Amino acid sequence: NRTLFEDLLTKELAKARRSKGRLALMFIDLDRFKVINDTFGHSIGDELLKVIAQRLRNTLRESDILCRLGGDEFIVLIPEVTDMNNIAIIAGKINKTLSAVFMLGINEIYVTASVGISVFPDNGLDMETLIRNRFRKWSKFYWV
Repeated sequence: NRTLFEDLLTKELAKARRSKGRLALMFIDLDRFKVINDTFGHSIGDELLKVIAQRLRNTLRESDILCRLGGDEFIVLIPEVTDMNNIAIIAGKINKTLSAVFMLGINEIYVTASVGISVFPDNGLDMETLIRNRFRKWSKFYWV
């Protein structure tokens, strides 16, 4: 999954360079996910990750690319950013979609997350720099 994401990001970066365009990376890190695993067990934690991924996928545009980096981290590639306000709109949609309670069996689970965003070329020209320079403007959404 990560390797495929890196390949797609490399292609989108080349495309953005050629067109002198922008793209954004949105990093979603679930807060205190270890507590969920410790409280409900790893099988519920795994199921929660699947439901979160599905909700995120249903929220994003068809052209956006979602990847689970590992553990409790997701990354979204938003290609062809023409209006920086669209990034805030997408962050708001993510906030809204994850605000509903997660019902897994008889368990009600609420999620909080930190969101970091970096934009090509403003915050970096390559994948490593963009990942390192993610801006925490939308940090600590409390998704309840």
